[in-house]
Amino acid sequence: MDLFKVIANIESERQAEAFISDLCTPKEIATLTERWEVAKLLARNNIHTERLRKNLVLRQRQ
Repeated sequence: MDLFKVIANIESERQAEAFISDLCTPKEIATLTERWEVAKLLARNNIHTERLRKNLVLRQRQ
């Protein structure tokens, strides 16, 4: 998709900010920011859950 190619070619945070500001309304940017924060929390939780699972498996083998 052309949009993804454009995003992939963004070279700096400044360019990214300009691109997103041109593409989205301030409310949409706020929503994207909130979703990004949730995604980071979920990713952290998944990593934590996976570590716990591995530790449990290791303990069961001992």
